[in-house]
Amino acid sequence: MHHAEDLLLDDIVINEKKKSSFSVHMKVGAFVADWHDHDKHQLLYAEGGALHLQTNAHCFLLPARHAAWIPAHCMHRVSSTSPDLFLRMLYFDGNQVEAESLRNMSVFPINNLAREMIYQTRVWNYSFDDSDELEATFFKTLRLFIAQWASTPMPLTLPTTTHPKLRPVMDYVREHLEDDLQLDYVAAHFAMSKRTLMRLFQQELSTTYGTFIRITRVINALDLMSKPGANVSNVAYSVGYESLSAFSSTFQQLVGVRPQEYLKKTMLSVN
Repeated sequence: MHHAEDLLLDDIVINEKKKSSFSVHMKVGAFVADWHDHDKHQLLYAEGGALHLQTNAHCFLLPARHAAWIPAHCMHRVSSTSPDLFLRMLYFDGNQVEAESLRNMSVFPINNLAREMIYQTRVWNYSFDDSDELEATFFKTLRLFIAQWASTPMPLTLPTTTHPKLRPVMDYVREHLEDDLQLDYVAAHFAMSKRTLMRLFQQELSTTYGTFIRITRVINALDLMSKPGANVSNVAYSVGYESLSAFSSTFQQLVGVRPQEYLKKTMLSVN
């Protein structure tokens, strides 16, 4: 695993100063990056692999064939354990007033039209000619479409907190997804009552314990499914599901497709 800033961020910072909009398309692989922000708005499209994004308030997963919007000056960090991560990154002028859907970081699915438009920006990969009328018009149109796509974000966002009693519980859940994480057991493990633990989740994260578990398991499943040789049954059991049908149902509720269909599309995008 390498540091993304060694491969990406130095060049991007230089490019940001030269151009109002530009694109970068490259295979990245597994990496970690430090906290940073950009003067420009950023669209990330994961063609293969999966990317973790974190702000001070939320944790996101960008799965393959999905896009993420990162507003200008939004402090964040990114990482991936996917050896086949391929990112297409688009940058837009950060001084323009944005639509409501683009004021916060979000992850959302995109359709075939969106993918084709993103692919088309390869023509201007690392390009610096702001006088190109076609390029300027294309990026302006693409930006309008992005506002529409981002208006229906995926519900795969986990709130985070530094609360001294709740943070260890959240870490424990992430590290023991394959175990029985019944509320009674976890509360007792941390010397809390069920009532206290439920109240902390609602008070600090504005969600229930059960919802946190479900989203965490599906996010972890998406990450595992980005690895070569992934198998739906093995992934389901690895994240704590004893029933494949229960996993498939929850996965579809949160991702929009059955895990078998998602894995098939992911394999096609890599190949």
